[in-house]
Amino acid sequence: MTMLMLTMFLHHLLRRAREAKNIMHLAGDTAEQLSVDEVAIIFGFLPHQDIMRARVCSMWRDAAKKTIVPPSDFVVDSVRSYNAMRVIAAALPNLQQLSIYDIGRGLKYKYIDEEDPDEGWARYTAHVPTYDINVISNFRKLSGLVIYKATLNGRYPSSFHFPNLQSLAITYCLNLKWDLDIMSASFPLLKELKLSSLGLPRTVCGGVGYAFHSISDVPSFMNTVYLLLQRTPKPFTEFWLSCAFDWRLSKDSPDWYEYDNRKGYPQPPFGLQIIRAGSRLGWSWCTFNRTNGHSCEINWLDPEPNSESSDYGAYTKDLQLVYQRISFFRGYHEPPTAEQYRRLCDGLEQMD
Repeated sequence: MTMLMLTMFLHHLLRRAREAKNIMHLAGDTAEQLSVDEVAIIFGFLPHQDIMRARVCSMWRDAAKKTIVPPSDFVVDSVRSYNAMRVIAAALPNLQQLSIYDIGRGLKYKYIDEEDPDEGWARYTAHVPTYDINVISNFRKLSGLVIYKATLNGRYPSSFHFPNLQSLAITYCLNLKWDLDIMSASFPLLKELKLSSLGLPRTVCGGVGYAFHSISDVPSFMNTVYLLLQRTPKPFTEFWLSCAFDWRLSKDSPDWYEYDNRKGYPQPPFGLQIIRAGSRLGWSWCTFNRTNGHSCEINWLDPEPNSESSDYGAYTKDLQLVYQRISFFRGYHEPPTAEQYRRLCDGLEQMD
């Protein structure tokens, strides 16, 4: 059957559906005229609510499972809608858009804790009835996912793996743990990462305010960020890049050391920043005062532009501004050790 014939039949089918007193009779009529795949194509013109209502015979149920459901958001924000999601996960596995919200205002209900949960929150909510979020892993064709104030605690590697996902928004999920390595592997086609005013939670590796446990963890992480930045469109805005999500070294890190800030010495460079000079990207360790602070040497992520390229002028101009801040920590591509920092301060004191 040609696409024109299918389209004409679709209009006929929808008109008959509106007029039919018994949709089972209509299904019986079409069973002899269309295959399962052809019915699935027709269902692909309908919203998920209509497809669910149309599952009145085994043939149409089989067709529904094959249907690429047109983008129409399904919001899970209550126990009732959660139960509906469980049914839809089996009946319409090719749903393309999904929003996961808090299902129990006032902590009446929550989603199950997963790997490496926040122990304090887990104890506080131990009495709350739980629901299994892993059911969403059945939606293998998901292209858009919103997670808003969902009571998720820990990492959910088996639940959130969607090879076709293109848009992801995470807002106010303070105990959801993630990292950009997992995000890149789980969402290889991701084009849009939507951030709230708080961005990704600090429990997400790469989230706003995230604190790294070790200096050695940062280079591989920055390479992952660089790979994400090569995607089109870019998942991060210029604003978020300019402040590098307030990334820093954790005070619990074995690499951290205390310093005496009463003498006016530059702080140790325990903050992180993304460097953009023309089209060239890099990153560096820096003091927390990024406006008038000090920076370590730049760790470049891509090569220097050709001197004859149109971008070279902008690159050299931006580079002059960047290099003005590389003085006290010149020669260091990562924070100096406590002993090295003490020597730098002693040298500054002798110069005075």
